[in-house]
Amino acid sequence: MTEAKNVLQFKRKRERKTHYGRRLALLKSELPRLVVRLSLKKVYIQIIEYSPLGDKVIMNCDSSKLNEYGWKLSNLNLPSAYLTGLLCGKLCKNKIEKVVFDSGKGNISKGNVLYSALKGFIDSGVNVPFSENKLPSWERISGVHIKNYALSMKETENDRYKTYFGNYLKSGIKPEEIDNLFNQVKEEIMKM
Repeated sequence: MTEAKNVLQFKRKRERKTHYGRRLALLKSELPRLVVRLSLKKVYIQIIEYSPLGDKVIMNCDSSKLNEYGWKLSNLNLPSAYLTGLLCGKLCKNKIEKVVFDSGKGNISKGNVLYSALKGFIDSGVNVPFSENKLPSWERISGVHIKNYALSMKETENDRYKTYFGNYLKSGIKPEEIDNLFNQVKEEIMKM
């Protein structure tokens, strides 16, 4: 009988940063990857192409670029993720025809911020294979759910409303008008 030897795993696997099975499946497609990641304040989107010497970033975009198009609100919610995906897709539309979505190591839930960014990227006209049932509803993407919550809170708990939506109010935008701002920024991006 042979003894099982302790085999040292790859460093990124030990640190739980890379799921090599998923990565291999994505690389077998031989398509660039649409990588969407979140920080505490922004949504980051990259188009990454595999190279044996190391992955190459073809396009990089983050939600802070939305300020140039009139977005004054949070850079880490469903509407801003959609707009960031739309912007990134518009910037790389002539360079790339098809990509594959890379959601990272973790399991992501239906309708979350990553899928909102994916929906924006798809709406820009770039071909991405995806499952339609994972995408958030248009009401959530456009911020109507935030508008409805703000309206109900304003009627019943005005002090809490001012505290909860303080950053919106400081920026000069009423949370009840987030869907209008969303549509204005979307139109500016679509003009590209």
